[in-house]
Amino acid sequence: MIATAALDETARSAWCREQGLYPSDLEAWRDQAIAALATPAEVRARPEETRKDRRRIQEREREMRRKDKALAETAALLVLSKTSRRYPRGRGRTIPLKDRQTFAQNIRQAQAAGACLHAACALAGIDSRALLGRGLGLRTGIGVQRLCARR
Repeated sequence: MIATAALDETARSAWCREQGLYPSDLEAWRDQAIAALATPAEVRARPEETRKDRRRIQEREREMRRKDKALAETAALLVLSKTSRRYPRGRGRTIPLKDRQTFAQNIRQAQAAGACLHAACALAGIDSRALLGRGLGLRTGIGVQRLCARR
């Protein structure tokens, strides 16, 4: 509409043919724009409603982020459970170094995907403090409690 406002009828018709539009469409759009600008203030959104809407949107976005994190953690734990089935469980078991390193790497991947370290270790059947103390690349400088308290 802005591009055709200064054009005369002949030039406007030529522009419409180039764009694949009808001049009647331009007139209808112009009338709708004028009507929308001329609406009274009661029809427009009041600031209180806008604040309420904004607050509701923020709450829904917060809930969506929380659910996304929970879904990511669940998916990461599911992947970890599938990969940790081949490792023996129980006290006093012996796992070769290469398998321990692979195991630690799988737990790191689950943790990076959103799983809590404590939950990932519990699913794998080991103590997270033992994993941190083994020097398998999971040393973080913060305790196990802090690693799981990020929710």
